[in-house]
Amino acid sequence: MDITLAASLLALLAVASMGAGIWLLLHLTALTAAFRGHADLVASPRQPRASRTQVLAALAIFNIGWIGSLVIWSIAIGA
Repeated sequence: MDITLAASLLALLAVASMGAGIWLLLHLTALTAAFRGHADLVASPRQPRASRTQVLAALAIFNIGWIGSLVIWSIAIGA
């Protein structure tokens, strides 16, 4: 794998993961409401500003970002 391609993909995945993580931190009420009853989370009495679908999409982007970064990093070290 070319070093510029690896660096570009790593940067893209890192930015996506950080962006999704920041979005999740800003929408903690929606995050706790999405997992109400499944974890030891106490939801706020306020209504969430984001839907459950948006929360799950942000979680998916966050996880794809860090897992993809780990895979690219492992491939780049092994090359």
